[in-house]
Amino acid sequence: IIRMMILPLSVVLLAASGYLHAAQQPKEDADRCSSGLGKFITTKCSSSGAIVESFSLCSYTCVRTIDNGQIVRNTYNFPIGLPCAQCKVSKLRISRRHDED
Repeated sequence: IIRMMILPLSVVLLAASGYLHAAQQPKEDADRCSSGLGKFITTKCSSSGAIVESFSLCSYTCVRTIDNGQIVRNTYNFPIGLPCAQCKVSKLRISRRHDED
């Protein structure tokens, strides 16, 4: 009976430690891109009870599990001008027609 309890506990602990390690890598990648960016995205995600799942030069993804066990992922684009955001942004020009009187 004790062996049956130890094995599932070991699996849970290993899964949890791997999950936490995976969550730390995007923060480190963001910090390599721009000092303090990792803290910025970690704070943004944790404010909604999530962790950073992934990071790219253009966006980052937060993930959390809600009460019914459903996994929720939210991806956020970096603001234009952020030191690391090297994505191509197309600017739309809005032309207004002025009628002459």
